[in-house]
Amino acid sequence: MSGLKAHLSSDETLIWEGAPSGKAPNQKPHIILRIFSWIMLVCFAVFLLIGLANLDEMDGAFNIWIGFLVLTGGAWLFLGIFMPRFIRRSHARTRYGVTEHQAIILLGGRKLQRFEIPEDETFKHVEKAGLQTIYFHFPLPVNQRVNGQLIRVTPPANGFLALNAADMQAAEIALNSVRGKTRP
Repeated sequence: MSGLKAHLSSDETLIWEGAPSGKAPNQKPHIILRIFSWIMLVCFAVFLLIGLANLDEMDGAFNIWIGFLVLTGGAWLFLGIFMPRFIRRSHARTRYGVTEHQAIILLGGRKLQRFEIPEDETFKHVEKAGLQTIYFHFPLPVNQRVNGQLIRVTPPANGFLALNAADMQAAEIALNSVRGKTRP
């Protein structure tokens, strides 16, 4: 796994490097995406059957019928076939690492995030479907203006997701070793 080495500066050394195990755990957005893709497939089938049954009566509506077929069929292809593949590939290119001063997450092989681990930070462990997650960075709530009202929003926690037991143990040891260290 040399995915992170290209993103390190010359004075950084990796203490631990890992990657998510296997498939990404099913999260609500992925489930909603799949449900919506099946709905689009059903819509495609309904429009196709209705159009074929009334083909001889469709004088001016033929182009609209073809448009609905293209839209619903395209949405099904995009959401049901291409997006899950894209998500799996992005998940496969994700890498986690710990240097001597910070934790690093390389999302999808492209977006690099760096996190310093404060001395007083506690880690949160979550186990789901046999895979373990360790959260180590909890952003402070921020104020955002929504529809003219000021609302306090807490950004999601960051961490190493979907690790197997051995990687989880090694990641926690590495994170504890850099706790409180800051980059010079």
